[in-house]
Amino acid sequence: MRPGFVILSAITIILLAADPSFAVGPVGVRLQPHVAVYDLSLRRSQQRMGLVGVNGRLAIEISGSECEDWTVSFRMVSQFISDDQSVRVLDTQSSTWEAGDGKSLNVSQRHFVDSALDTESKVTASTDAGGRTHGVVKNQQVQEFELAPGTIFPVMHLQRLIETAERGELRDKSSVFDGTEGSKSYVAITLIGGERKENGPADALKAEGSESLSGVKAWPAMISYYDQTIGENNDGLPTYEVSVEMFDNGVSGNMVIDYGDYALEARLAKLQLKPYGKCD
Repeated sequence: MRPGFVILSAITIILLAADPSFAVGPVGVRLQPHVAVYDLSLRRSQQRMGLVGVNGRLAIEISGSECEDWTVSFRMVSQFISDDQSVRVLDTQSSTWEAGDGKSLNVSQRHFVDSALDTESKVTASTDAGGRTHGVVKNQQVQEFELAPGTIFPVMHLQRLIETAERGELRDKSSVFDGTEGSKSYVAITLIGGERKENGPADALKAEGSESLSGVKAWPAMISYYDQTIGENNDGLPTYEVSVEMFDNGVSGNMVIDYGDYALEARLAKLQLKPYGKCD
């Protein structure tokens, strides 16, 4: 099961429109550090899965600035309830560092099943002066890899999506690598809906701290992720999809994460904006 770091990569998450009083990122958008907590529940499941319920929480904390670097702490803990009433607890924890210029990425991740460590990995990747991106996966063994030309990391992907929405464009296609699945990268195709200028998207949120979103414009978006090695040739079906409300202050509202056989709903429960990192 995909642990869902792309809830960060689509959940994508932390971007603000450019502000002339601050330096901006490589594509002209400004990032807002914050903490977002989401309640998880089962939205649907195919009968053959034998899955009748999910209870859990997703927490993401973003710190830093585009002038230096970004750090992202991610944790998703969920109880998966089967039709025989057995319960399995999945706990995914990751810590990511991404350079402000989008050229380097370090990811440490641990995955627990019923409180026992299941997998652990460390991934590093960086882009050289010639534009080639090399990486190393360290788990039970060391694996070196190279990413396809033009592949970008999660924060830069977020920057690109917000800038695309600000221009009024409706589609983006990017190759994205987040380091949470070893050397695997994805083709992310994003469809962006029309801008929502009214308070409706914010009013629909019941989260503590969501009042800070009142009056903030937003765009509905659906991000479909295709395995880079398969592309769009997997019968036209993505590996997973994320539907999300993207606010232009960088916060992601309620989300649906669809893995095909089942889908999870992530409802924003708490939002806390954090100070910007140092930016000269």
